[in-house]
Amino acid sequence: MEGLRTDEETVTRVVTLLAYGCPTQAIVHAYGLDERTVADWQKRAGKQCQRVHHAIVEQGHVESQHIQADEIRAKGRKLIIWIALAMDVTTRLWMAGVVSTSRDRRLIDRLFQHVRAVSSCTPCSCAQMGLRHIQIASYAYLERR
Repeated sequence: MEGLRTDEETVTRVVTLLAYGCPTQAIVHAYGLDERTVADWQKRAGKQCQRVHHAIVEQGHVESQHIQADEIRAKGRKLIIWIALAMDVTTRLWMAGVVSTSRDRRLIDRLFQHVRAVSSCTPCSCAQMGLRHIQIASYAYLERR
């Protein structure tokens, strides 16, 4: 977050509020900032998080003992998407997430491909609820480990 003219403490507070779901308009009003400035800080923070995730998580060194996978249905304007997520329960680390317009086996297979890529080869249990595809994919994931 280099090159900003605002003090680091204010930027940190604003990004923290955004991360916890505080509405942009509330931040703009409370801190007297421009909405575009807050959006830019959010975008910069997101890119930094992506770089950290790639540098640390995606290198295949995450030792997972218990992975939980689930899917979420999200509605947009004339669109329904499915978001499949996997997290390490012990550390609460989000390991992978994929998006699709259909809730099917391919969605879950793509999720577990990402999980395999970030996981080290240690014994692991995988909890799942709901979609049968998650159960099948998680068994296949555990067999390949």
